[in-house]
Amino acid sequence: MYYSSDAPAPLTRADLVLMRDAVKVCFDHAKPSRNPTGMGAIRLTVAVPYRKTTIEHEETMVVGTKLESFAKFLPDVEGEAGRIDVDYTGDDLSCFGMFHTPMSNDQWQTVVALAKPGDRLWLRWRRGNQNGYMDDAGLVLDELFLVLERARSGDRAPQHLTFQMLASVCQANSARLIRTRRESPF
Repeated sequence: MYYSSDAPAPLTRADLVLMRDAVKVCFDHAKPSRNPTGMGAIRLTVAVPYRKTTIEHEETMVVGTKLESFAKFLPDVEGEAGRIDVDYTGDDLSCFGMFHTPMSNDQWQTVVALAKPGDRLWLRWRRGNQNGYMDDAGLVLDELFLVLERARSGDRAPQHLTFQMLASVCQANSARLIRTRRESPF
């Protein structure tokens, strides 16, 4: 599993306003050649009233990234078949997902309602989490989870609240949420 090297900055009141007012949400993790920090990003598009129309304005929140992969399936060897974890570095994968209507996305609205200043956000990308039926059909399952990390007082470990934001079922090509260098058109 790959973790971004730095913890993300705590959320501010301004971040929470942007999250609440967003009309489009993009989740992103770019290869370090395009993103030297190795951190993830949530790009929020906000509609700003201007005269008799609105102008869309994009703001980027830098968040932590965790990459997991279960992309290898072991062939049947002596009656044993199963998945093995595959370790990818942040440079091996690029990730992108979005939704156009965050105001009607229950998971996003729950995160927005629960988030407080001082919380931290992590994107957890899970690649190749499909079952054998999907493998037989030539399909892959990639998922994106948003993890809300809340510090607790004293020596207590932080609380982690996890929400599935996106899931994608498709063939293993450039349409998937989490792409290797070979699969990525970029």
